[in-house]
Amino acid sequence: MASTVAIIRVVFTDDRERAVAIGIWTAAHSVGATIGPLVGGLVTAEWGWGAVFLINVPVIVVILAVGTRVIPESRNPVSRRWDLASVALSVTGLAGVVYALKQAGEHSGVNGVIVTTAVVGSVLLHLFVRRQRRIAEPLLDFSLFHERRFTTATLCVIGCFGSYVALLFFLTQWLQQVGEYSPLRAGLALMPLAGANAIGAVTAPWAANRWGNRWALTGTLALFATALTVMAVVGDTAHYGVLLVPLLGAGYGAGIVMTLGADSIMSAAQPDRSGEAAAIQETSFELGAGLGVAVLGTVLTAVYRTGLPQVPGLGPDGRAMAEESFAHAEGLTANLPSETAQTLQRAAQQAYDHGFTTVLTLAAIGLVVTAAMAAVLLRPPKTR
Repeated sequence: MASTVAIIRVVFTDDRERAVAIGIWTAAHSVGATIGPLVGGLVTAEWGWGAVFLINVPVIVVILAVGTRVIPESRNPVSRRWDLASVALSVTGLAGVVYALKQAGEHSGVNGVIVTTAVVGSVLLHLFVRRQRRIAEPLLDFSLFHERRFTTATLCVIGCFGSYVALLFFLTQWLQQVGEYSPLRAGLALMPLAGANAIGAVTAPWAANRWGNRWALTGTLALFATALTVMAVVGDTAHYGVLLVPLLGAGYGAGIVMTLGADSIMSAAQPDRSGEAAAIQETSFELGAGLGVAVLGTVLTAVYRTGLPQVPGLGPDGRAMAEESFAHAEGLTANLPSETAQTLQRAAQQAYDHGFTTVLTLAAIGLVVTAAMAAVLLRPPKTR
């Protein structure tokens, strides 16, 4: 993914053309993220889980055949060393922090293993940052973050894409578990979100020309936050029409933010450093997605567990299993008396619905903070 953005930075030297190209790239990214689970579910149901790997083979063959002919060669004129130690520190550090977050949500608290993993992960990330500042050829050059526009755009992308991916991830579960949608129907229900996201990504250059990057980013972050708030307040799986407008608003706002944020990251770096900037840009997408699901997923799990009421006729072992997840609670209903099973089903749906609402609210608050940061830090420099 990072190499594709680096190629765009080299091929499209005109600012407007590059913004349009990154808009199309973002649209493909977002639509693919939405369609992937839908297609994957259909393929898995028809041919088994192994087919999800084989379906990519013809795509790769086409890319190899076409790419060798149409993608121009580009490289940094000064070759740099690939630092394996930095790779190990970053990967293990992030893995430790994310693992600790997920385990904290799963076990409703902390224990020695969680604390140790979180501390070790944080220490490794600290060592990674120190190493990048000290070695001559860092894997991640932190000097790029001295540019205020670069840093702000990176944080905007992390916050926006993290909220967007978390919305995709939890919305599909919410529709199926609370609204009892089929997997196919849930996937189709997300198509307006993906379509609006693609439109937002493609029209982002127009928004930037009309209002400037600063106010376009601030306004669309606020739009995304407003859409999540509306969804949290009035969202109801039984009335999809009520969800449609906030879904369109969330998708459109996120598409513009991700495109303008990515373009700001790439344009802030010199062309000969496009690879480094692209790596940071793509890392901000993937890090935002991973942390968004990890952090908000931990919150959802904790709220679900604490919000699950007592169910008459359900013993302590059954209660402990139902608290693990909605899927465990649903699995228990097959072996319970019909009245107890129905009560447990309704209780689990209500608890998950409350957790989903809490996640939407927290994501909206985070986006409001990000919007305020964009409004303040993306001010143009004062001229004499």
